[in-house]
Amino acid sequence: MPTHPHPALRHLGHLLLAAASIAAAQTVQPPAIRQNVNNVLIDVVVADKYGQPVKGLDKTHFQVLENGVAQQISFFEEHQADPAPAPPAHPLQLPPDVFTNFESAPDSGPALVMLLDSLNTPTADQAKVRMAMLDFLKQVPAGTHIAVFTLSSRLRLLQGFTGDLALLKTALANPQSWPKQSHLTDDPGQDTYADSMPKPGIGSSSAISNADVLMARFVADEQDFRMDQRVHITLDAFNNLSTYLTALPGRKNLIWFSGSFPLGLTPDIPVPQGVSPAAFQTEGINSGRTYDQELRRTSNLLALARVAVYPVAAGGITSAPSQFNSSQSNNDALHAPSVMIRQGGAEAGNDISVHSTMDTLAEDTGGRAFYSTNDLAGVIRNVSQLGANYYSIAYTPKDSNYDGKFRKVAIKVDAPKVKLDYRRGYYADDPEKTGVDKLAHPTRTAAVLLRGAPPETQILFKVRVAPTEGAAPDPRGVRYSINWVADLHGVTLPAAGNGLRHGGLALVAVAYDTDGKARNSVTNSASLILKPEEYANYLKTGLQFHQELDLPRGLIYLRVAIVDTTNDHAGATEIPLTVVPAAPKPAGK
Repeated sequence: MPTHPHPALRHLGHLLLAAASIAAAQTVQPPAIRQNVNNVLIDVVVADKYGQPVKGLDKTHFQVLENGVAQQISFFEEHQADPAPAPPAHPLQLPPDVFTNFESAPDSGPALVMLLDSLNTPTADQAKVRMAMLDFLKQVPAGTHIAVFTLSSRLRLLQGFTGDLALLKTALANPQSWPKQSHLTDDPGQDTYADSMPKPGIGSSSAISNADVLMARFVADEQDFRMDQRVHITLDAFNNLSTYLTALPGRKNLIWFSGSFPLGLTPDIPVPQGVSPAAFQTEGINSGRTYDQELRRTSNLLALARVAVYPVAAGGITSAPSQFNSSQSNNDALHAPSVMIRQGGAEAGNDISVHSTMDTLAEDTGGRAFYSTNDLAGVIRNVSQLGANYYSIAYTPKDSNYDGKFRKVAIKVDAPKVKLDYRRGYYADDPEKTGVDKLAHPTRTAAVLLRGAPPETQILFKVRVAPTEGAAPDPRGVRYSINWVADLHGVTLPAAGNGLRHGGLALVAVAYDTDGKARNSVTNSASLILKPEEYANYLKTGLQFHQELDLPRGLIYLRVAIVDTTNDHAGATEIPLTVVPAAPKPAGK
């Protein structure tokens, strides 16, 4: 549906940023590989003894074992970060209300996702994380696409993927990213939930009464409930993240900043003085929880989405035991040596358990755990560098049965003193029964229209988005005009025998609110039949289209995309809009 040029767009049809040469330099995406027992894809990060990525290895350097049996590598590809480009001599200047998906810096590697976890993190540690992220943004490599999520009572997208440092800094200034105390997590330096309960037997030699045991059981049940809530909310967040990131190609690196990692941990309820741990356990107290099935589903989803999780202990280096903390008002443990020893042992055991949980989660997804460090900004830089340089390996398992069992994967590299990060196995589940495999194959249109997804630049365009002049006032919202100028170099239009060029385009705009809910959308399809002279002219000026869409008032994220239906190429970007009515025209005009 080519239209006559819109008056406000006449000056936009001139040479779209040397788009022909830019389109010719587009990176070819690797072929999609079905992630199930018939074809297993593993991303491998290889680092030397100094922690620097090892580059330039070929297929012959790698050996893959599944349950100890050597496998034949069927697909191999090395991914390297693009060198930082020089800043453009003439930065792109756009008129008001005009936007583009053109980026002066290419994408230098896989997507980097930062998750600020206030559900499991004390407020003081959350402040450390925000400062570390701001420090990292001062020297982020050009072209890196970063998204920021928060987790409290639920998962929220704070900032979609962008290389714009100003947008990322604005996101961290958003009140949603400010430290907040979770009602499910105790804050260090304050009385814990267990501390607030009466302490049976402390300072007394009397026998434990039934009331003491019942009180301890009540505390244990409450702690179990709080742990259950944290685990379920956390796993739901990872499942939602996996579903979201599945639509994006390639490896994604998820940095999870958390003060505690609840997966697989048991509640820490002190055994009352005078009661043996065995008897305490027999009473059904401190029984703990297991989350095997939930963790299995989350692990499968992360694998399908090619998400490597990098857990980072937000608290940094562990401080002295809590009973010696002067800010903790309830320090009865100091007056009962047996309680103090038991409490210190429990805290040390909890640290070991937390670190084990972090290591397991990292190994299961191909990431790496970071704890006992205060250089959080350095951790982000390390993950960014490692995650941008990796190898993709695929193989068809010699054991092709869907037996549902966990299969261990071991990868060896013929190189001295290297450290490998990759996921250490997978469950041989039938995707037809689990249903999770369906998430790995979204349509192209769905992928590019994902709220917060990185810009897509296979088809370059400029678009003017502004309130429609002369539209009737509507208290529910404002009608906006969307006027496109699309570069034809990225569109496949093969010539027929008569010289006519045929092809098809789909133009879609979706309006999301701040919670990520789609509020309205418009889709138009265009069948193109162009004469040779028309094609030559549109190569110079761009192809122009017009759409209209009613937007609700307030802050809206407008996702606009153009898809070549012939070869599945696309262009997309996201536009934050504060929707207000158009200003009335002055009288007499």
